[in-house]
Amino acid sequence: MTKSEILAATKIRTGRTDLTDIDTELYAVLVDMTARHAFLKDSATQALADGTPNYAFPTNANRILFVTESLTSNASDDTEPVREISFNDYLYLKQSASDEGEPEYYAVFNKYLYFYPTPNTTYTATIYYQKLHPSDLDSILLGDEYKECVIEGVCFKVMEGLGIGAEDGAIHYQNYETALSVLANKVKDKEVNTVDGYY
Repeated sequence: MTKSEILAATKIRTGRTDLTDIDTELYAVLVDMTARHAFLKDSATQALADGTPNYAFPTNANRILFVTESLTSNASDDTEPVREISFNDYLYLKQSASDEGEPEYYAVFNKYLYFYPTPNTTYTATIYYQKLHPSDLDSILLGDEYKECVIEGVCFKVMEGLGIGAEDGAIHYQNYETALSVLANKVKDKEVNTVDGYY
C-alpha cells in the first residue's frame, strides 16, 4: 500500500479529481487505527538501573503489551515475565513493603513504566508494545489487507475537511468503522497471551 494508491482511490471515491495532497488525512487515519488496535507491534530493551524505578515508554509506543526481565550480569539468567498491576496497587506496594529487589511487577502511568520492587542491581527489560504509526507516509507500515479501511478513512477525512454533507461523509465513516472492526477481530484471533504470540 502506497500513498499514491490511497490518493488515486480517494479521488475516484470522493469525485475530487483536483485533490493532490492527503498527508494530513492519511496520517490522522493511520494514527487512529494504530492507537485503537494493536496493528503495529514492536519491542525495545531497557536497562533497569539499581535504584531507579521508572522509565519512559519507548518511542511511538501507545500501549504496553508485555514485559520481561533478566539479570544483566548473568547471561544464563532466565527471562522472567513481569506482571502488570494498576498504578494504585504500585503506590500501595511502595508504601507497605520492601522497596528493592528483582522487579516482579510494573505499572503504567503518564507514558512511564514503574517497576516494583525497585531494581536492586542492573536488569535488562524487554518491553513489547503497541506502536503508533510514524509520521513518515512514504513508508506505510500497514500491509495491503488494511488498504480498504485506510481508503475509506481518508475519504471520510477529506469530506469532513471540506464540510461536505453529513450523508456522503457518513457512508465513508461507516465503511471505515466496519472495516476497522473486521481487522481488529482478525488481530485478536491471532493473539496469544505469551511473548511469542505478539510476533
